[in-house]
Amino acid sequence: MTSRVSHNITYSTTKYKAAAGLSLGDFDIIEDWEGRPASLWSVQRIGNLQSQIEKYTYGIRQQRQGRKGLECIGLSRLIPKHLLITFANKSFGYDGWVLDLISVTVKEAIEHSEKIGDKATEREETMYTVVANAEVRVTLKDGTNTTARATERCTLSSKGECFSRVKKMAANSAFKNAILNFENIVLDHAIKVEGKYYTDNLYKPQIKKEELGLQNTIS
Repeated sequence: MTSRVSHNITYSTTKYKAAAGLSLGDFDIIEDWEGRPASLWSVQRIGNLQSQIEKYTYGIRQQRQGRKGLECIGLSRLIPKHLLITFANKSFGYDGWVLDLISVTVKEAIEHSEKIGDKATEREETMYTVVANAEVRVTLKDGTNTTARATERCTLSSKGECFSRVKKMAANSAFKNAILNFENIVLDHAIKVEGKYYTDNLYKPQIKKEELGLQNTIS
């Protein structure tokens, strides 16, 4: 009679080394921590980010209380992009996070005519409506990351200008969605920790490697 014992292999104390003449960088050791905090640092910093967002949106809602339609406006529409950048810099540090624009997809481009001017000067003008989708990833310095998408529509008389504007609109909206999604990551993480969901370790192993130089690339 034989018995087989199953063990989970953990890497929480693993130290990666390479022999002389070899570099660990050549082996592309990649840890994907999308949708899950990679360290206690990110949990605490995301909490700080969320408190700033809640404080701002609470003030806005108080000022606009009772205004029709406000309850239908999502957070991404309430908070300007420049404020979310400020909140992120305060929470993670200026060099503690980076934004990558993964893709921009033109989903629709329509040429049509619209009537311009009043009755006396009314004329038809060729217009262009472009719909674009953008996908971005925001990565914190410990590896925690989240991706988000957004779709925007723009109508202008110049096809080139219309595309230029709509891709920026979509990228900005996707960025907002990604930053706001960090709250969901922490909430989901807390539920999984309480339910003993993780079988390896809570946070990412300590791998000895050079600190990544992260720079914001938002314009």
